[in-house]
Amino acid sequence: MSELRVAVFADGEVGNRILSYFCEEYPDDLKAVCAFMPEMDAPFLSSGCTLMNGEAPEEAIAAQLRACELDLVILAWWPKIVGKKIIKSARLGCLNCHPSYLPYNRGKHYNFWTIVEETRFGVTLHFVDEGIDTGDIVFQKEIHKTWLDTGKSLYCKAQSAMVDLFQESYPRIRQEEFVRCKQDDFEATMHYSKELENASELRRQQVYSWRQLLNLIRARTFRPHPACYFFQNGKKVFIRSNVTLLADKGKQYTQVSLDEKRKYHDVLQCDDITAGSYFVFDDEDRYFVEFTYEAEEENP
Repeated sequence: MSELRVAVFADGEVGNRILSYFCEEYPDDLKAVCAFMPEMDAPFLSSGCTLMNGEAPEEAIAAQLRACELDLVILAWWPKIVGKKIIKSARLGCLNCHPSYLPYNRGKHYNFWTIVEETRFGVTLHFVDEGIDTGDIVFQKEIHKTWLDTGKSLYCKAQSAMVDLFQESYPRIRQEEFVRCKQDDFEATMHYSKELENASELRRQQVYSWRQLLNLIRARTFRPHPACYFFQNGKKVFIRSNVTLLADKGKQYTQVSLDEKRKYHDVLQCDDITAGSYFVFDDEDRYFVEFTYEAEEENP
């Protein structure tokens, strides 16, 4: 195949990097671009492709796509759900870049839930159907995560891996050398935006395991976004973590406010943690964990 007629819906760093990849490697394939105009970085304008505003009504965008006689629509970090008219505007359909290892973590806040639920993590290229991240998978890349990871580090890893996966896969995509694999709905997990706030509250009287509590706190450690929190004296108190791997496993630390032999599955309450406390966390490796209280807000 000499070219694949493609439209790219691009947003953020991933979207711009994928657009740049097309301009450098496959400029003749790129027939249309949809983006949010004020934020658009547009090295592709000279190619003469159709330019569409991502805020336009779906019917208007779909009409422009149909006029381009496309083979494929690619959603490159696109934040909006696309409807049936856009999905059906290209011969092969619509391919989405999703930052999770599907079928795990469909929906929102993949970088939080993969830590909290301890699911496999990675990035996926999948075809879009009328469900939310439920379409057939064509390519995936798994990302290893450790206790040093936070919501922020996994977000950054997913961005980089998503671009790498797309660049590795596109030569096969344009030759239509791929197999569509249905997702295992039995293994699937799914989350909505509205779930994050409630999941981020630490109940002071609730009993947690070390593993649960540290997972929650590090999953929401992502500046400048809010952290996990609890209420104290009518105020909302935010808590973050910093985890360091102990290189010298034989070294003794004196600033340990809980028994050093406490294991990650032992139980404790939120009140067992105080600002500035340090813990040795025992697993296959040993970690130095610091918790900090960084801000307070009045409880409305």
